[in-house]
Amino acid sequence: MSKPRARAKRDTCDHSVCMSVLCECRNMLLFLTVAVSGTSPRFLLNRAASNGDFRAARKVILENPTSDVDLDSALVCASKRSQIHVMAFLVDCGAADLDRALVQAAMRNQVPACRWLISPERYVPAESLEAAQLAAAATNALEAEWLIVSIRREMR
Repeated sequence: MSKPRARAKRDTCDHSVCMSVLCECRNMLLFLTVAVSGTSPRFLLNRAASNGDFRAARKVILENPTSDVDLDSALVCASKRSQIHVMAFLVDCGAADLDRALVQAAMRNQVPACRWLISPERYVPAESLEAAQLAAAATNALEAEWLIVSIRREMR
């Protein structure tokens, strides 16, 4: 007489299965985003800014009317990955939302981007230090939070 096999509990989620499902969902979302946006100038500029592709960003800006490109959105995309050379180019072209770029860079612990955005060398540096500090703290971006806290203390 053999003993019946005990069933394994499936209360916990198998990490590898969950990760593969999440990756498939992310890839599908990326595919749909590309399919919907096609090759719009805004999409191309954001992708070039995220990848740090200065030449592609310059080409999109020069070949399209200013109403078709969003320089501030591209600045945020570049700051999320500390693409400083592209950030400088976008600011020179007219991107002005340095505060939103600072918050996004702080959330992702992109210290070089944060330092560049709040540098006194900027004609108008980013000013939303408190919001960036809170965003960095909420996402456990310790280095960015420390940078912003130390700059805020110096300003007192």
